Amino acid sequence: MRVTSKTVIIGVYAVLVVSCSINLVLSTFNYLHFYRAIERIDLLIVNFQWTLSDNELNLSGILVISNPERYSGLRIRVVYYEFWIINSSDPFQNYPIAAQRSWFGTEKGILLEPYSNITNTFTIIKELNEETSEILQTLRKENELVWTVKGSAWLWAFLEEPIQIFFPQKIIE
Repeated sequence: MRVTSKTVIIGVYAVLVVSCSINLVLSTFNYLHFYRAIERIDLLIVNFQWTLSDNELNLSGILVISNPERYSGLRIRVVYYEFWIINSSDPFQNYPIAAQRSWFGTEKGILLEPYSNITNTFTIIKELNEETSEILQTLRKENELVWTVKGSAWLWAFLEEPIQIFFPQKIIE
């Protein structure tokens, strides 16, 4: 068989069609996991510690953002989270205590790989007013103090604008 320019063009075209088809199929499978990934991204606080002296509150710990899905392409830019205290004997008594914003990476954030976590250590020092300080001390003495966290994150994927997702309020263990 003689190789002609027509054969080379057909061969290049065939390779191009096959590689584009494979790329399209893989991208489509990845996209199918997009919505599940943004629904299941989670915010956790680990190694949480707090101290209160006079009216100064110190909070520290590790913020963990996890992607439990196989979607590849999510980028985290900023996470906003709030700490609340709740009276364990009366859950309707809850008080916002402090908020923090953590920035990740460059303009489009850092890549949150499939089945992975991004961590960020935080320390918050906050001057509390007299009333909030008393509530905190009273609930601690009565062993009825529960710390919670809730927040939101701005993600980039294949869209030009970021997506804001919200994390429900959860108890810090």
